[in-house]
Amino acid sequence: MKTQSLFFILIISAVLMFLKTNANKNDVFSGASANISIENLKDSVSNSSSLPKNPLSYPVKFSASSAISNSSEIFDDENSKISCAVSISAKAGLAKYIDQNKNTFEFNEKNVLPIASVSKLMTALVAMEKISGDKEIRLSEKAVNTEGIAGEFVVNELFRAKDLIKAALAVSSNDAAAALAESFGEKKFVEAMNKKAEDLNMKNAYFMEPTGLSLLNQSTAVDLAKLVSYIYYNKPEILEITSQKEKNIFDLEKGKFKKLVNTNIFAGNADFIGGKTGFLNEDTGRNLAALFLKNGRVVLTVVLGSENAFEETKKLLTCF
Repeated sequence: MKTQSLFFILIISAVLMFLKTNANKNDVFSGASANISIENLKDSVSNSSSLPKNPLSYPVKFSASSAISNSSEIFDDENSKISCAVSISAKAGLAKYIDQNKNTFEFNEKNVLPIASVSKLMTALVAMEKISGDKEIRLSEKAVNTEGIAGEFVVNELFRAKDLIKAALAVSSNDAAAALAESFGEKKFVEAMNKKAEDLNMKNAYFMEPTGLSLLNQSTAVDLAKLVSYIYYNKPEILEITSQKEKNIFDLEKGKFKKLVNTNIFAGNADFIGGKTGFLNEDTGRNLAALFLKNGRVVLTVVLGSENAFEETKKLLTCF
């Protein structure tokens, strides 16, 4: 027993001597992300009034799959990092500066989900690339009977392709989208949509038809970000259409304009560059892919499968 006691005393003495020696050398404890000297640690503890009551009030990065918060970092540039601690109830989301590869926020960003009428961004893009804007298109019974009444089109009305594109984007008219595809050949048009997705490296995007009514029109937040970025740099007129509260299209046979009122609550706002909503049913949720001007920079957001895509987009914008 005495031998064991002596052994422990020797160990304790050695530890105390080691600590004293290192303290005299003003050594530090090294952690994963910071070096904290003993004296600084003492000062911090003694000055407890300066410490936050909630340790989570410090900037903390959580992974996208974190059960605490769907959060990630803001990258103002390649070297600066600021925590973004927002939570969204959407099935997937993404936010980033359009001119950077890194995402400021991401959550289930690679999950494949139905995108509903966000599909019409691709519809408009392909229509602009494949169909002359001045081409006159008469709405068929099949096109007008497509589900939905947005645009209030009737059989045999005649519009230019560029005005049907406006209707497909501004009020999400399924009739207009169907008429555009029909005028080119629906099968060929959808093939062109998927070919464009392939060209843009949208690896997990697929389009079954031009309106977004099919559950098989699917994509990921990452792939939609690629589409929106391409449109911003190459076909900004698509965004211009979606950014305005009202658009007029011209009925060629009646010789008068028809007014379209955008239901996107961001439309008309000075900081809203443009974007597209999408909704099929409550189970799939509401979608929004959009661009905003924040502090002189362009921010891209994607929200998929949300109860309220507008409010969740507002949350994402607080990260910038």
